[in-house]
Amino acid sequence: MTKAPLEVRLLYHFRQFDFSMNRLTHLYGAGAPLNVIRDEVISRTAMMLESSRFLKFHADHPRSFNPYPLDGVERGSIGFIALALLLVSQDDFPEQLWSLASPEQESRSYLLDSLFKAYIPDHSLARKHETDRYAAVWMTPVVRILALPAELRPQALNNHLKSWCRIMRPWGWKPDLDTSGEDNLFCDFAFEVALAVCAYDIDDRLFQDHRYYPRDLVEYYRSNVRHTRDLWRAEGVGSGAPIIAPPVAINADL
Repeated sequence: MTKAPLEVRLLYHFRQFDFSMNRLTHLYGAGAPLNVIRDEVISRTAMMLESSRFLKFHADHPRSFNPYPLDGVERGSIGFIALALLLVSQDDFPEQLWSLASPEQESRSYLLDSLFKAYIPDHSLARKHETDRYAAVWMTPVVRILALPAELRPQALNNHLKSWCRIMRPWGWKPDLDTSGEDNLFCDFAFEVALAVCAYDIDDRLFQDHRYYPRDLVEYYRSNVRHTRDLWRAEGVGSGAPIIAPPVAINADL
């Protein structure tokens, strides 16, 4: 690869992002052991950091690519972030992961920015966030729930998960999924819910048996990461910053 034209190398490094993120979420969907996924996350993150550095170094090239793969909007990105933050106990790992997110404030989603603040003590929230109208359908409910008093969050998340499969239809979920050839394998889970549950120490007993709730990730985090890497964070406070729920959309009066 080092002898390939620069355009080919740039494309190779850029494609490593999606390949790495999709590989991890599919490993999880296939039921790979969590310790195997954790080790793969560590190695893949190192590769993505190297690819990011390479793309930044050649940012002036006419065929340059975005060196920041974590955008908080793509489902594969959210899955990778959850697997990384909830499995890897290394102290500086959240900061390494955040360096793969865009520094442009307008490119940062409010949900992901707020959640990362619960995992990185000195993380600064952006002053402004753009709302992706397609991703809002799964992001906004979680933001609204985190804005509730702590005692109301478990029931609210339980209610949200009852609608999660319907919400995921545009991303490939369907009740009669045919993976023999007609449909793609649906390897997504409520990773954003798991990140919120772990960040805010939410009681998940009401919904821990939901088919798409990553219960094992949450249990692993609570047993191996919460009281080591994230011991600095007080119980139940999450980011420590108030969560501001977006205004409820007003239906047009016809």
